[in-house]
Amino acid sequence: MNSFEIRIFSESIRTFINNSHLPAEAKKFVLKDILDEVGARADAEIMKESERIKRKEGKNAKSV
Repeated sequence: MNSFEIRIFSESIRTFINNSHLPAEAKKFVLKDILDEVGARADAEIMKESERIKRKEGKNAKSV
């Protein structure tokens, strides 16, 4: 994903949220919930990638 796509994504979210008629506290609560969920998924992806790299390094060490 390039920086232009990230900028468009971010601006789209901001526009959607700012156009909502919910109170700021409700927006904050929902965004926090979403951030926690996305953070957990990101952590899981990082762990999977870390394990994949360790396995690859282990295979490379055995073949040397």
